[in-house]
Amino acid sequence: MKDEMPALVDALRRIWATDSPERENFISGIARYVSKLAALDVSDEELKALGEFFTTEDAVYLYVRIRDMSKRLESEWRNEFIRYFPCAAEALPPVEITEQQWTKKHGKWLERMKGQFLPPRPGLDDDIPF
Repeated sequence: MKDEMPALVDALRRIWATDSPERENFISGIARYVSKLAALDVSDEELKALGEFFTTEDAVYLYVRIRDMSKRLESEWRNEFIRYFPCAAEALPPVEITEQQWTKKHGKWLERMKGQFLPPRPGLDDDIPF
């Protein structure tokens, strides 16, 4: 553990122990990254620090909040979550919708949307030569 890690663990433990706006902002920040990048692309050290004190219940709570707030397919980030919080692997809720189910549900919409966007504009959308 790096020299800064115990201080980070203590700070996150204090944040996590209260139902505060700071805790809510922390969770929202993680969910925001997941919503934009479909990955747990937050500080590796922060996630490892959470793993130092998280109970299974804490990890499941965080998972559910990320899932509900990010609106991303769980298959895009679930395995990464389990790598950080293996204690929760068996306790996580089942995946709400698989990629195949999503595609089946939205596939017709995707087909209808093909060609609905502006076509490339010659000269304007070309790659910039270097």
